Amino acid sequence: MTAALSGKVVILTGAAGGQGRVAARLIVKAGGKVVMTDRDPGGAGVAEEIGPDACFVAHDVTDQEGWVRVVATALDRFGAVDALINNAAIAGRDSVETLTADRMRGYFDVNVIGTLNGIQAVLPAMRQSGGGSIVNIASISALRATPGLVGYGVSKWALRGLTRNAAAELAGDKVRVNLVLPGAVSVSMIKDGPAPSDKQAVAAQVPLGRVAEPEEIARTAIFMASDAASYVTGAEIAVDGGWCA
Repeated sequence: MTAALSGKVVILTGAAGGQGRVAARLIVKAGGKVVMTDRDPGGAGVAEEIGPDACFVAHDVTDQEGWVRVVATALDRFGAVDALINNAAIAGRDSVETLTADRMRGYFDVNVIGTLNGIQAVLPAMRQSGGGSIVNIASISALRATPGLVGYGVSKWALRGLTRNAAAELAGDKVRVNLVLPGAVSVSMIKDGPAPSDKQAVAAQVPLGRVAEPEEIARTAIFMASDAASYVTGAEIAVDGGWCA
């Protein structure tokens, strides 16, 4: 995997979080160049640590004008946009009974519309260069019911639909669109995430007997973005230790 992304320019959203930071480093380690974006300005320090093959743009994925700036940065700094990894997302605890319309709109704005904005923003550059790869990061919450995470889970179900439709529509442009569905990961998106004892209980439900490390999710996304997956589009890979088997 050392040179899996050799010479490729990757835009990575949600790059300041635990999963994003790991992915950004692995993209460069795999030979790529990465444009990191996040609402959290802390991503700038991570890009500086990684070195000249990384740069950071403060950006909210719901901002379409901001996407124009992100793509322009990739083209100006590195000369291309070969891949987009839509990693940015929000999560939270909700039940069907208590979930409000405003909170549901919030999940969709970031997790679905934010991804759609990214796909639309990179298309002109990818078409001009003869193709590209888009990897959307969902969750096994899009494969099964997740009581208590209903807003997040429903938005990830919608992301599955967006991914499949985009894959079918964009294949003629040689733009591949695929989906990665992580299970339980050792970094949590939820501020009031499970206590260590709860994580042990989750791990006990996983056939492999543990939760994933963020590197394992990132390596799968890098594979899907790389030419090693050149005949893969519209596909879904669950990285869940067999939880949904």
